[in-house]
Amino acid sequence: MQQETLNEPTPAFSGRESLAKYNGRVTVKSLRTGDHRTFAIQTEQWTDESARVVSLLDGPDNESDYTGFGFIQPDGSIRVWLSKRSGTSRPSTWEQYARILESPQAFEGLCEYHLEARCRRCGRTLTTPESIESGIGPVCAGKEEGP
Repeated sequence: MQQETLNEPTPAFSGRESLAKYNGRVTVKSLRTGDHRTFAIQTEQWTDESARVVSLLDGPDNESDYTGFGFIQPDGSIRVWLSKRSGTSRPSTWEQYARILESPQAFEGLCEYHLEARCRRCGRTLTTPESIESGIGPVCAGKEEGP
């Protein structure tokens, strides 16, 4: 199923409200540069308690190459881990990522938000905006086009 591009906050992804209850992936594309970042939001079991963790895709394996950087609070805000904070008045990259996820309305016209999608041919997770929009990954798209 093809996912819709979210140029403005919608019930599908509305920042803190969605973060408070959503487990999955969100890809955010900069409309200025075309660059994108994919974030995983998931509940992880840590000892006796579970915690909601937000992570950044930072490698080629879009299923497992994620670096965690914060906890999702019950209100949907992100508490960036102390080791990822800048410690100065200027926010770290991790703190900037948290703001982009928490407040999509503040980035209207600057970013597109894409919710998780899977390839219609093989079922793998799609993380690039182009693949999410088309519903198929580049490898499978090449196979559909043929030699």
